[in-house]
Amino acid sequence: MKLLILGWIALSSVCSYSVARMAAGMQAIEGVVVKNVDGDTVYVCPVDDFSCRQDPSSSEAKLKIRMIGMDAPETHVPTTSGMVGQGPWGEKAASWLAKTIPVGRNVKVLEFGQDKYKRVLGRIVVDGLDINLDMVRQGFAIPYIICSAEECESAFFEEQNVREYVQACELAQQEGRGIFDFQYPLKEMPFEFRLRVQHRKADKWVGNLDTKTFYEPSDYRRVDVCKRIFFMSAKDALRAGFSHALPNRLPLLAVF
Repeated sequence: MKLLILGWIALSSVCSYSVARMAAGMQAIEGVVVKNVDGDTVYVCPVDDFSCRQDPSSSEAKLKIRMIGMDAPETHVPTTSGMVGQGPWGEKAASWLAKTIPVGRNVKVLEFGQDKYKRVLGRIVVDGLDINLDMVRQGFAIPYIICSAEECESAFFEEQNVREYVQACELAQQEGRGIFDFQYPLKEMPFEFRLRVQHRKADKWVGNLDTKTFYEPSDYRRVDVCKRIFFMSAKDALRAGFSHALPNRLPLLAVF
């Protein structure tokens, strides 16, 4: 128990230091939370845009932030049968985030571009604390690291603080926090849930951060949930310094 407590204290201090290190040379948005959506998505208005803060529903200046590096249990996924969620797990994650950064809270968003849904991909920081990482540490999210194209170089993992997210997840797992509750664990990770309810197949190659090996999309269960690194292609995994876990399949990689 003493070791776990010391580990938590060490991880907390690392969290604050990492954000300061990453902020250098990176575009940051100073904003105010105007709406909490779920456990990994919030709306933010620029701190100096008074009209947006007064009436965010009609303002084009508000930004939808998808918190990167982590994935929280779902509350509302669109399907052909309507919206579905992961029950109390999604609600608990959303509630924890809403308490941590409630409406009206000033935040800093470190921006990493946009996704295909036009959401800002960002890391939310409050008083030097990486909120994305804290969600993982509390057991309300898992690491969700996606590496694609030219960004898949060895420096990617340090720039994205990947090891810290993995360590936070492992600690939550060891202590049975949140989705890792020893009696009532979340049995289906968020991305697995999305694949199932939307009738999709896994399409991202998955690597193991510890062994630096990777598997085909359908073999993602071979890698522990805390250690998974997702790649858009096998070439991306190779570029990042990972090797195929099944060498006899290497010749097949030429087609990707």
